[in-house]
Amino acid sequence: MKRFLSTVAVASMLATGAFAASEAQMAAIHTYAPNVDISTLTEAQVEEMQSVAVSGKSDTEKRTMIEQIAEGSSDVTMVSPEVDEMIVQYIPAWRVAMMTPEQKAEAQAIITANSSDDDIKTRIITIVTPSTAPALTSGEEQAVKTFVPEADLSMLTDTQVANIRAAIYSDKSDSDIRSLVELALS
Repeated sequence: MKRFLSTVAVASMLATGAFAASEAQMAAIHTYAPNVDISTLTEAQVEEMQSVAVSGKSDTEKRTMIEQIAEGSSDVTMVSPEVDEMIVQYIPAWRVAMMTPEQKAEAQAIITANSSDDDIKTRIITIVTPSTAPALTSGEEQAVKTFVPEADLSMLTDTQVANIRAAIYSDKSDSDIRSLVELALS
């Protein structure tokens, strides 16, 4: 009888596509979406959720994406390396690596629309720049340009903005401020 029940349990697990996630995977997923029943998910879903959980996205975005994957409503698709190579011509590779597949698809559409390079870069930057990111004020940008005239301020992370502000508002010497701004921009 026990052998029969074990066989039935194994068969039902295989039939549903159930997957035993590791403790680390469950902890990462449940950090952002504690109500997700991991026991009913496939290995691919768990791996995708774990990737989202350790990504650089906001907690809200992580929760939403993990819940979408659990519901099966996630329309996340992998983007070919060729698309990444196209986008890298306009923004840094580290920024491309942080883009969602949807953002990459939108960027690809912009690139193939035959616009000017400047227009393409501006539109892609708009896609990848979070609207909540604290941008430098025009006065702060001018201060940065005083210390590092060649600085590209179009693609700054929240951390870079914070470090730049800390540097330009510090009581340090001009050469120290320049070094700190250069470090923040690297």
